This record gives sequence, C-alpha cells and structure tokens, in this order.
Amino acid sequence: DGSADLAFGSGGVVVLFAFGSWNEAYDVEIDSGGRIVIAGSAVHGSGRNAHNDIAVVRLQGTNGALDPSFGSGGVVLVHAASKSSSGSQAWAGLEI
Repeated sequence: DGSADLAFGSGGVVVLFAFGSWNEAYDVEIDSGGRIVIAGSAVHGSGRNAHNDIAVVRLQGTNGALDPSFGSGGVVLVHAASKSSSGSQAWAGLEI
C-alpha cells in the first residue's frame, strides 16, 4: 500500500554516518537473500590529504540493521584512489 514499514530502521528510515567526512550512495539493490546492498563512495581527510574509498554496505532486509556477516560489521571499504605527485586523484579499475 506504499506506507512505511515502521519496524525497519527507526520509524521506517535508516541513516548511515560511518564512513568518512563525505559519503554518497550511487546504487541500491536487493540481493537474492532479501538484503539491501548500497554502493557508493566515502571521502576521508580534507584538502590535499583527502582520499576516496569505494564503500559497499549491506543491510539486513527485515530491520535495516548493518549485516554483521558482510565485510567488517556490514561495511566494506576499498581504498581506490591515490594521489599523484601533482596532487590529482588516480583511480584503480575495480569491479565489485
């Protein structure tokens, strides 16, 4: 009927703040086990010391809690960029 599932997260909403100073989600999928998989990025540090990680999070589909059987407490961070001598980002080619 489109109404929020109040048993999911807190009042039907899950907010994640665990991965860095700036986080963005780029894709959300439901896996074959009914768990929610979110892929995005996390930025750590600031200015010339900042670096980017690929972030993948898996939530339990029933209540929205981080899935402790996935990665480290439901989170996988892959350091995917490094700084060149000029300070520009160099991204690794990764397939998840």
